[in-house]
Amino acid sequence: MKEPSSVPCTGDAHGECLRCGRLPSRSMSSGFGVVIWPPAGHVRDHIRRVAQRQDITLEPAGYNEALTWATTDADALAGFVDRLVAELSPIEAADVRIFLGPPDTFGIAHGRHVTSLPDAHARLRADWLLDLLEGQRLVSWMQPLFLAADSTLDGYEFLLRGLDADGGIIAPGPMFDVARRADLLFQLDLAARRTAIRTAAEQGIAERIFINFTPNAIYDPAFCLRATVQLVEEAGLSPDRVIFEITEGDHEHDTDHLRAILRFYRSRGFRVALDDVGAGFATLNRLHELQPDIVKIDMAIVRGADGDPFKRTIARKLIETAQELDIQTVAEGIETEGERRYFAELGTTWLQGWHLARPAPTPWKPAP
Repeated sequence: MKEPSSVPCTGDAHGECLRCGRLPSRSMSSGFGVVIWPPAGHVRDHIRRVAQRQDITLEPAGYNEALTWATTDADALAGFVDRLVAELSPIEAADVRIFLGPPDTFGIAHGRHVTSLPDAHARLRADWLLDLLEGQRLVSWMQPLFLAADSTLDGYEFLLRGLDADGGIIAPGPMFDVARRADLLFQLDLAARRTAIRTAAEQGIAERIFINFTPNAIYDPAFCLRATVQLVEEAGLSPDRVIFEITEGDHEHDTDHLRAILRFYRSRGFRVALDDVGAGFATLNRLHELQPDIVKIDMAIVRGADGDPFKRTIARKLIETAQELDIQTVAEGIETEGERRYFAELGTTWLQGWHLARPAPTPWKPAP
């Protein structure tokens, strides 16, 4: 089944992808434009029957056998998608493609914003995450990084947290899991970067600033990251103190895309870090392909390395390789004094972990 070809995203004056950045189940006061590409045959017929039962009129779009519907009723839209997911088999539902957007985007619904029916359903039902994003109930906690040579505080990694209605903390894992399924990764990742930059400025952080980012959330580096660069400039942060860190698992994807993102950040004076080095089979190849400024050694290797000959050998070789390539290193997940001493002796640049300091909403202060 052929889907419409991709066309470039549009953006506002700050370089945000307007269609990537919309929160359709909440913020489209003008209504919704729905385009459905059902496979031919009984699935298409079933979709039409569901629509008829709910008094919905699906019109031919005039291209690629698509069906369209415009509505101002968010509940009706969610109910329609609920019924489709409930009545179609998982395989049938996964084969149905759908576009949700403003009514004026019928003619430019395109591949980047077309998703599967189950993922559209997840997006429409991601109310709690939409509440966090629209209510700006996101905060950054800071975990210190210390120079291994002399234990001096030298930086912070900014870690996203959500706040529920009662002020309780929501961990980042559930937020990003839902965001990936609900096609809200762009919005959440952008909000996380904004929150980190704002927090660093408000807290007067003078040390290095490590900010996580998700490459899969970035369509066009020069376009979608322009707002991030502007925020750094407006916050008065020096680019050479800001390190953008590729988050766990995301450096296993499209190498050309990652290179483009890293080139963009470096061209603006920032540095880049590769997280969880040593966790996968392609670690050394990734170092060659991406040539990061900093690597963070995976905590699975760090933990217990002082007493494990296999981990000691892997850690030593990783750090030696990084030093030969003029790449700085972070040993993350330090939980014991033995681990701290061992990685300091290896010549690691920075140490990070609960043994040294836990993440907190305020800057670290030494114990009295």
